[in-house]
Parts: sequence; C-alpha cells; structure tokens
Amino acid sequence: MRKGEKLTLNVTVTTSSRPNPRGILPELAHVDVVRGAVRGPVADRDSWKAPDTRVVESKDVSGRTGTCTLRIPLTAGEESFYVRLRGSDGNRNGPGCLGASVDPHGPLPHPPGDGDPWEDTWFYSNPVFVDVEGS
Repeated sequence: MRKGEKLTLNVTVTTSSRPNPRGILPELAHVDVVRGAVRGPVADRDSWKAPDTRVVESKDVSGRTGTCTLRIPLTAGEESFYVRLRGSDGNRNGPGCLGASVDPHGPLPHPPGDGDPWEDTWFYSNPVFVDVEGS
C-alpha cells in the first residue's frame, strides 16, 4: 500500500460457547489492536523490546455473544508495519510493564505459584504484515 492510504481490517470474533476444562465459560471483555513497525532484522536478537510497538486501539466487546465483526481502521505511515490482536476476559489486566501509553490493558503477572490460567484467559493472534511502498 502507499503512504497515507487507508484500509479497514475486518475481524470476525466468535465468543466461547462452552466452558473450559475448569468449567468456566470465558467471556471476552476487550480486543486490543497492537501495531508495530517492520524494519528488518534487529541488531540484538536477545532483545524483547520493539520500541514502536503499542496498543493503538481497544474494542470493548463485553456482553457480546456469538459472532461479531470488528472493523478496525488503519492508515499506512512512513514505514511497513504489522498488526495483531490480543483479547481477554478482563479479569486481570492493567498497564503493561512499558506503561499505560504503550499497553493500557496488558496481562498482570501473578505472584509465583498463585496464578490460575483458567480464571484469567487471553487470546493472541498471529501478526498481519502490511508493506508500505518506498519504505
């Protein structure tokens, strides 16, 4: 796509219809749109940070059941980028380790030995890469 060009990412989400192995029916509360720049290989392959990656939009989907389509507007900037989705039941989230301006609804760590993965459920999508011409 070209710089400044707009597109809409249509995402179909189907909520859980049956309980998980713990017997809890997960209820999706929000879907976060995560966006980051694509610049090629990093200098330090052990680094876990992507400085320009952040949550750019959060969709409140609490109370929805069945299947719904989220329409996410995107605009190409100066460089190629990726988007991915992350969502949770909202039971345990807050500002991520890089702060609320980067990750306002990130998963909060549990104290050692105190986490119950069935009571705090998340999903993560694979990234969708968008090539921007001339970047």
